[in-house]
Amino acid sequence: MISIRFAEDQQEALYKQLEKFLSNSNIGISKERYLELIELMGEEYDEDRAPPDMSDFPEEVHDAFTMYNSIPGEYAGMGGTYVGKNWSALPVLFDLYKIPEASRVQVFSILSWLDSRNVEKSVKAANKSAKK
Repeated sequence: MISIRFAEDQQEALYKQLEKFLSNSNIGISKERYLELIELMGEEYDEDRAPPDMSDFPEEVHDAFTMYNSIPGEYAGMGGTYVGKNWSALPVLFDLYKIPEASRVQVFSILSWLDSRNVEKSVKAANKSAKK
């Protein structure tokens, strides 16, 4: 039996890797680009500095990314600030994408993390815009 603490540590490590992946994707740094850059600079490969690639993640992450874009978002206010996903379609999407029962909690956890990250970014952008 896997301890709860071990599972929490794995979850936290996954989210750190996802954050690194998304941050690097936003600025156009892929694993391939990183390898090109270190070759040009004559540096050695450093696993800690290398951006993760989508292929580095488990199937649940791939499923979550696929589903996330299918779930309708909700917006509030005149500025249309993103406030999160409308989770009402989730059971249908689990069935549609044939997500195994054993993976659904993990996939939902990743979906929730992605959405929290995007809501936070939206709120920061709205606050920054309001200060202008």
